[in-house]
Amino acid sequence: MAMRGVSHTATVCVQADKFRSMRGLIFARISVIVKSEYTQREELPLGKKEEAMADPITVTDDSFTKDVTESALPVVVDFWASWCGPCKMVEPIVKELATELEGRVVFAKVNTDDNLETPTRLGVQGIPTLIFFREGQEVGRVVGFRPKAQLLKAIESDLLQTAS
Repeated sequence: MAMRGVSHTATVCVQADKFRSMRGLIFARISVIVKSEYTQREELPLGKKEEAMADPITVTDDSFTKDVTESALPVVVDFWASWCGPCKMVEPIVKELATELEGRVVFAKVNTDDNLETPTRLGVQGIPTLIFFREGQEVGRVVGFRPKAQLLKAIESDLLQTAS
């Protein structure tokens, strides 16, 4: 009987995983359809215009020196992973800030699963971690999820005020 219960539990887990995958695909498909429908129109619901979002640049271990430490502008680097829930919550906030601060700050992201050397060298112990660089030197960091207002305040106080 114990074997039967284990088998049944495994089947339920596999079926639940399949359902989660299907549900994710269905929601992703619906999102794509809705997004494409709205991008073809001039106006979004409630009369809001869609604004082009600035995407953070993707940085690797190999490109970190060129893209971050040699940047003429201050840089905010988001260390993240695809499996990290708080990282997914921070991503749209980082995109919004990249748009708002375009031309003043470069936003970059490093996938910690694909690039192990840079986060290790910088002492990244938890994700999401946002590290602020000015003239190639770290001037601040935020670990964990923070609301947009808190991130903007940290960026302004650690990165922008002393850069001016």
